[in-house]
Amino acid sequence: MTSGGPGTTSQILPLLIFRYNFQFSQYGLASAASYVLIIVATILAMAYFVLLGRQRKQVRVAKPTAAVKAA
Repeated sequence: MTSGGPGTTSQILPLLIFRYNFQFSQYGLASAASYVLIIVATILAMAYFVLLGRQRKQVRVAKPTAAVKAA
């Protein structure tokens, strides 16, 4: 693809975790990075579901009022 940036600037976090664990044998650093990745992914997923829930509530409220007006 793009052959990456200069050095490791375009390296993604899961690959960095893999390299810390298996290439450099820095298990504590790999574990800490994994923990941070899981926390960030959990926060993003929770935010997504909260926003999705708000959109569903708006759609549910809109359908009955539209049906009542049409009748």
